[in-house]
Parts: sequence; C-alpha cells; structure tokens
Amino acid sequence: MRTCPLLAALLSLTTTFAAAQAPDVIYYTFNGGNAANLAVPSLGPGTPNAAVSFGPGFCGNGAAIVGAANPEIATGWQVDFGTGSWTIGMWIDLSAGTNAFQYFFGSLSTGGLRCFCNGAAGVNGVLLRTLGADVLLPGGAPSTGPTHCAWVYDSAAQEVRGHVNGVNVVTVAQASPLDINGTAADFNLMHYGSSLSMLVNNEMDDFRVYRRALSQAEVTAWVAHCSGIGASYCSPAVANSTGSPGVMSAMGSNVVANNDLSFIASGLPNNASGYFLTSMIQGFVPNPGGSQGTLCLAGAIGRYVGPGQIQNSGSTGQIMLQVNLLQHPVPTGPLEVLPGDMWNFQAWYRDSVGGIAVSNFTDAFSVTFQ
Repeated sequence: MRTCPLLAALLSLTTTFAAAQAPDVIYYTFNGGNAANLAVPSLGPGTPNAAVSFGPGFCGNGAAIVGAANPEIATGWQVDFGTGSWTIGMWIDLSAGTNAFQYFFGSLSTGGLRCFCNGAAGVNGVLLRTLGADVLLPGGAPSTGPTHCAWVYDSAAQEVRGHVNGVNVVTVAQASPLDINGTAADFNLMHYGSSLSMLVNNEMDDFRVYRRALSQAEVTAWVAHCSGIGASYCSPAVANSTGSPGVMSAMGSNVVANNDLSFIASGLPNNASGYFLTSMIQGFVPNPGGSQGTLCLAGAIGRYVGPGQIQNSGSTGQIMLQVNLLQHPVPTGPLEVLPGDMWNFQAWYRDSVGGIAVSNFTDAFSVTFQ
C-alpha cells in the first residue's frame, strides 16, 4: 500500500511536536535497561535496588519489572513543586504479579505525597494523596494488562485532573493552593516509607514528572505514544480556538477477534460536536469544504454517524467512541474489518472563531489489524 506522499515531512513535524512536550523533571523510559533520567541528565540516573530488573515492556523497548520483594528506584530528586502546576504519570501492568495494596511512588519528606492502589483506593483503584484532597482513579490498576494513569495539578484552576488511559475520569477541586516541597531527595518509584512497595512481578513504564499542567491533548498524545495499537500521522493538526491542535489516539486492541477498540479525540473546544472518519487510504487535503483543518484521508471515506456515534466534547474537550469492527462504515455500507487490513482514522469537529462557525480536524491515526 502506498504511503502518504508527505509522510517524511509529517514525521518530522511529529518529532518536533513530541520534543516540545518533553518532561522537565523526570523521564524514565527504561529502554536502556536502566533508569536513566532523560529529562534532567544532570540529576543522575535513578538508582534501582536488587529487587528491580529491566526487560521487555509495553512502551518502547523496556520496562522496570519488580523481580523481588520491596523494590525501589531512588530518583535523587527533592520535590520542589512549591505552589506551581505539575503533572505526574506512568504506565503500570499488574497482570503478571498481584493486584493488591501496593505503592507506586512517594516522598516522605513532603508530608506524604504518595500513590497507591487498592486499600483506601478501592478494588482496582489508584489514589494520589497530597496535602490536599485525594484524587482517586477508579479502574486505574486492573489485573488485565497495561494501564496509563496521570494526575494534572492546575494551580490557576486550583484542581487536580485525573486521567486513565488518556481519558479525564475525575476532576478534584483543592480547597487551598497545593504547596508541595520536600526537605530531602527522597522521591522514589515503586516504594514509599520503610517497606511499602510494589508487589513481585508487576511492571512500570514511561514514568514522567512535569513542572506544568499538561493539556488534555498532551495527555492523550502521551498515551498514544505507548499504546502499541497504531501510529499517528499528519501531526500536529491545525490549532483550533483553544490555541492547540486536536489529537487522535486509540486504546484497546488491534486484534479483530477481540473487537475491543476505542478512539479518542481530545484537545477540542468544549461543547463541540464531532464524529470519526475512516479510510484505507491516507491523504493530505488542506481546508476541505472551507474547514480550518486538514483532511488526512482519501479514497472511500466512511463516517461514524450512526445512532449514538456523533459525540459532544462537553466540559473535557474530548470525544470517545468504541467502534464495532464487524460494522465498519464505508460509503457503500458497513463491512467487517479483516486481519491484515490497515485502516486510517480521523475526527472532524465543529468550532467557532470570532463568533463565526467553522470546523476542524484532529491529526490522524493508522491501525494495522491482526
């Protein structure tokens, strides 16, 4: 199958966009078989104890695997958020180990900044505890496979937004500004306190800390980077009235027999209607029909406009749809997706600029099915 003629240029744009979103405190990919901090190399690499090993992961080429009891990766970082905004997130996989009470990260000297699952978090829940109100992510720690969890503290809005697999599942207002500082370099992964750790055989990957509040689109792009389902192209999209581009991502499985694939369009204006498009052919058509954006599909384009498929972005600026691979839309009628097929997806949505109604597109996402 021929690729988009502008693919090389688009990949260059994607690389530039991704670099702009790099973490500025901690970024552990574990891809080098170690805990190198790609965000601040001068801080030095994280120091894993003997209970931590590195092996094949689910984001890139590696993951930190808890091989024995009481694991710990000492980051060497003294928490210094102060009253500013921040974002903390990670991928975790408890499917090979035990889904029970355990800690994912924490710092004693901050007065108790810590993250754990189960226990007070409830079954499969992940809870971030700070000096303010707790932020619980229901379903953030299932025993069925990798899950992405992220917390975004917006100091201007004075709230923490919790995300599971890129979806904003909870927003918790903070009664007073959070002021988080440590008195020692004791921010550690997989560990909190004297012997409170992740459990044997569980995994962590792509751990990040930012000194700013990521946008919804940035969180979605973070998840898409590691989903393993497909790949983005035509990135970044044309910015909308929020000042940022809409971002397309996927979650679930690209295995046809599972029929478990959902698409997410985030970074959209609030309360905007939109729907998803699909085609087997990639394209590049700026401003189709007067749109502000670029259509990245060509050929026979199907539209997800059936009952319940046209979505509204609401207050989160995102739409999400679980697609039925047995009823895949094309202009001639629905068909069944087959293993080996490559389909491309994009979202179209309404917007308003200067009081004038317009429309726009997210970037696009390509999936090769198995």
